[in-house]
Amino acid sequence: MKRTNEKHWKKMFYACAFLIVLALAGCGGGGSDGSGGGNNPPPVTTGTVSGSVKDDVTQIPLQNVKIDVSKQGVPIDCTVTGANGSYTITLPADNSYVFRFNINNYHEQTKDAIKVQANSTTTLAVLLQKFNPGISGTVKDANDNTLLSGVNVDVRKQGVSISSKVTDANGSYTIPLPNDNGYLVQFRKSLYDTVDYNNVNVQGNRMKFLETVLMLKIFVPSPPPAPQAPPGGKIHGVVVDAVKGKGVDNVLIVLRSGLNATAGDNVVPSTTTPFDSTGEFQFDNVTAGNYTAEISKPEFNTTYLNVTVLSGKTTELRATITQKLASGETRIIVTWGFLPYDLDSHLTGPLDDTGTRFHMYYIYAEGKGLGGSPWPTFVKLDLDDTDSNGPETTTIYKQITGTYRFSVHDFTNIVDQNSIALSESGAQVRVYVENNPVVTFDVPANLPGNLWTVFELNGIEITPINTISFTSAPAGIE
Repeated sequence: MKRTNEKHWKKMFYACAFLIVLALAGCGGGGSDGSGGGNNPPPVTTGTVSGSVKDDVTQIPLQNVKIDVSKQGVPIDCTVTGANGSYTITLPADNSYVFRFNINNYHEQTKDAIKVQANSTTTLAVLLQKFNPGISGTVKDANDNTLLSGVNVDVRKQGVSISSKVTDANGSYTIPLPNDNGYLVQFRKSLYDTVDYNNVNVQGNRMKFLETVLMLKIFVPSPPPAPQAPPGGKIHGVVVDAVKGKGVDNVLIVLRSGLNATAGDNVVPSTTTPFDSTGEFQFDNVTAGNYTAEISKPEFNTTYLNVTVLSGKTTELRATITQKLASGETRIIVTWGFLPYDLDSHLTGPLDDTGTRFHMYYIYAEGKGLGGSPWPTFVKLDLDDTDSNGPETTTIYKQITGTYRFSVHDFTNIVDQNSIALSESGAQVRVYVENNPVVTFDVPANLPGNLWTVFELNGIEITPINTISFTSAPAGIE
């Protein structure tokens, strides 16, 4: 609890410091020349930012790219590029503008801390990356967590191979694919068990990032003795309520062979959590391999989690489930591994039709910080976690017309621009819109930065963003 309290007050310090900066920035005053100044505001000095926006591969100028300019989360101005991809925008002199470049079929790009000098022009050229639908991820050895090169990644549909690639020296792969549902991705390497990753969907001309695949070495006993089966492993787990953060009783857990296997026979007898508040369960003597755990209870949404079992070892599994939602509600759940200790949810969205936006994050967590949401009929941060694993849970109770944006920030590494802890955290975001099928996002691998901009939401439409960047000012996340 000591670490939790220290982290809480440290986070409140950052938030309060940001609010003080906002207050000072907004303060007016008399003239500074000793003449009294009266109520006349000082003259505003301006500068310009100009540049061009092009395709990063073809170098073709991009027309009608929307450029939004903000400062500390407050919209300042916007413009669009012309026929030759160029733009010019005039702004008051300052050194902390944020520029966001956005156009259909390209990845959004954000430029921070753009300085505008009085009576001068700042050049800002941008290259945008076009959406390339497909899959991307990394493969590791399940025993020692080393990256595996030379793994054949084969994408299949209805028994037919669609495309394949071999992982590089970093264990990474990226495979372009047409938009479609129900891909089977098979991972093969000599002396390793084949891994099946089921039900992979590529949608919206976007790259689908798969969670890290862990491969097990084939058990080859040294003679003598005579060949024998490897010892089984155990799965010890706990099922937690996403809103209450407490264990859930009488939950059914079914274990199936393969990753993301949502149907088929269970490989060992199913089990249930006991009729108490612990929410704990255990599978004994499970053959080493990759499995999917199905976690279900009648009044809750069914959840599927991938789990790797090692011979003679106990695998810990923390499952988060949420009760079924009412019409118009949306729930966002973030989970991750042991490190980093503290990942934070950040949701921004419209409050009304005047352009005012809210920012829901840790200072407004229920039972913490400032005592809860200032907008409780619209949105709440139900659960804020500062000690590994999660969950962090945000609920939209009533949507207002407009765009919502959800991000995950690594507060543990708030000042480390080169940290890849977020990218290696195993972070996963699950989005429940009313009672539609859950939409899942896995953090992109092997990228430095502490801010994962995950998706945008408009009504029931979810648009993946999946970019990693850096910020040391979480209160200003947009």
